[in-house]
Amino acid sequence: MVGGEGPALAGRVRPGVPSGLVPRGLTGRLRAPGLGRNGALSLIDALAAMGAIFIVYALVLHWHGRAALGLWVLIIGVTGLARLADLSGAGALARLIARAHGRRDLDKARALADTVLAFLGALYAVVVLLAAIPLAWAVRAMVEPALHGQAMALFPVALTVLYLSVLATAATSALDGLQRTDLRALVTLAGRAVFVALAIALVPGQGVFGLALARAGEAATVLATGRAVLMRRLPGLRWLPTTLSRPALREALGYGGRLQLANLAAQMREPLARIVINQFGGLALLATYELANRFVDRARGLVLAAALPLVPAFARTGPGGQAAALMRRANVWIAWGTVALMAMVCLAAPLVSLVLFGAIDPIFILATAIVVPAYLANTQSVGIHHYAVGAGVLRWNIAGAFVMGAGGALAGGWAGWAIGDLAGIAGIALGQALGTLVVVFGNLRHFGLRLHEVADARPVAVSMAGLALLGAVIVAGFG
Repeated sequence: MVGGEGPALAGRVRPGVPSGLVPRGLTGRLRAPGLGRNGALSLIDALAAMGAIFIVYALVLHWHGRAALGLWVLIIGVTGLARLADLSGAGALARLIARAHGRRDLDKARALADTVLAFLGALYAVVVLLAAIPLAWAVRAMVEPALHGQAMALFPVALTVLYLSVLATAATSALDGLQRTDLRALVTLAGRAVFVALAIALVPGQGVFGLALARAGEAATVLATGRAVLMRRLPGLRWLPTTLSRPALREALGYGGRLQLANLAAQMREPLARIVINQFGGLALLATYELANRFVDRARGLVLAAALPLVPAFARTGPGGQAAALMRRANVWIAWGTVALMAMVCLAAPLVSLVLFGAIDPIFILATAIVVPAYLANTQSVGIHHYAVGAGVLRWNIAGAFVMGAGGALAGGWAGWAIGDLAGIAGIALGQALGTLVVVFGNLRHFGLRLHEVADARPVAVSMAGLALLGAVIVAGFG
């Protein structure tokens, strides 16, 4: 989705609109304050995320094979279902702190950061304890009896990773709210370095258990360094939360509960997809899907990372005016960047297959080709999605996320059992694409915008031509 002139978006960018999204070269972005530096370092972090996951997954494949990787993917998918119990205000933390910081109310910002972290720590301690037994039963029911021992050894580590990751997200979201996603990127870069180092040391000898420990080390590093950086940006914070506030908690649980509902619906897409694929295709297919999905998702993450500073920027300015102008400008590079990245993904898929498997794997290539169209559409909707989040309008984001998760799981499950493995993956991708349409057209209608006002025909035409070519590849593959 890119910019165009229309009655609702008329007018040029005003002097107060941040200009950091104008391309100025990476070196210039890193030196300059504001959105440019934030976006540039977030982009570097996204590149590091892509490199880290493929280095580690390649290690697991080399030493232990696809089924071992598939087992870990299934377990983190099952443990991820524990997030269904989370209606905390964590998802709203960036927006609420951005508003408090914009008013220079540092006491409110500190209270929000501490209160949400403390609440999350207590909530997830209870959630993990209550969910452990039923989720362990679910894992045992989904894997072969020969793998029960290995699965149960991985299970508590996966729950620990879940707990630490949630707390780490609270720390990094607070940095987002301070419009310092550059610092957030540096924090997560430190975590990725620990992840790769631990995986290199542990995976050859301990297999996926070493991968699990590496993930726990990454989450603990992000939590500790994120909190340390936040303490420097908000003087008065301590290592443990001390500034607890009932009004801050009510505010976080109010708007935050609705935003968290949207986040949870989106986060459920991958766990549900993993469980469904394991049921009709087994662990080896699940590992292949995970690799293809991660490959495409990490590539589009470059666009998402650069767009991350938009949420607090929209929250500070409010809908219309400056925020609408900023969205229009951002949509230009979001659309073209997505088209370029998805094209590179398709071209690079055979090379990635050679690196991961030592051969060109047709299932990996076709799975990549199937998920690319869904991510192509989904990523181009990020501008209107973030605009709605900044404005506090969440109903269409929530509805779209539920269509992506539940609809994709239902369509994928039916197609996988009735037709075949690749059809199941296509059903999951179809759910994601349909959910994206709900997000786009629902929010456009709510804000009184028209598609032609925020969409340029050029990247759309290029996307359609590319999708036609991909469709031919997929049909040929099924044939």
